[in-house]
Amino acid sequence: IISAREQDYNGYFPLPVLHLNGFSVDSVRKILHSKIEKNVRKKLHVIEFPEYSLYRIERMIQNPMLLMMFVHILERDSEKIPLNRGKMFNAFVNLWFEREEKKGLEYQEGIGRIVRQSSLTSLGFAMHMRGETRASAEIVYEKLAKNIMMLEAKKIIKKGTLGAADVFRDLKSFGFIEERSGMVKFFHPSFMEYFAAMNIKEMDKGDALRFADEINWEEVMNFYYGLIDDCSYYVEYFLKHNHIFDASNC
Repeated sequence: IISAREQDYNGYFPLPVLHLNGFSVDSVRKILHSKIEKNVRKKLHVIEFPEYSLYRIERMIQNPMLLMMFVHILERDSEKIPLNRGKMFNAFVNLWFEREEKKGLEYQEGIGRIVRQSSLTSLGFAMHMRGETRASAEIVYEKLAKNIMMLEAKKIIKKGTLGAADVFRDLKSFGFIEERSGMVKFFHPSFMEYFAAMNIKEMDKGDALRFADEINWEEVMNFYYGLIDDCSYYVEYFLKHNHIFDASNC
């Protein structure tokens, strides 16, 4: 198995896991130049990035999947260039929603973006809380059913109009989750972490802080810091506790 996230495979298969190194910054620049249209390239050249932002962007997209996500976002909307992973995933997921929603007819009637988004965020958070990248279909159905009850209580959907099976089938059709041999996982672990971060984004800052010192929540929190508008609360907390590296992630 060759992966940039070898930790996700250790223990699952009796196979060696080799680490996939990211692209060099020079390779990233060459691929961007070859993939994006001329008008987008011109805009990239004239945008005045602070040097640290340009460096962070190039480092952020050294992973092949992230690089292609970035290219896709630029080609669709070169006015909104994401400066961190949280904003990049948010932009890409919105494009994914828009693309699939245009197809429309093949999906469950009555399931809109609010239902899909809340289902994915609750599921991503629940799976990460359990320390799993895969969960049984039974557990997934249970989480989706609880989320439906929450949406009904908030009167976002009418009671009894949707079931967990309806939402589960819809999310699989969208491509965000996959089911194999009775086990369910997100299309990619990073999407699970992104949706878990979206769940934390709905919490008070003080409540979200309890995840900041947990090593297994580091990737999720990096997404979270990129999703919120103001990270100063966390920067002050980390500097106060002499966590310089954590402060630099905000």
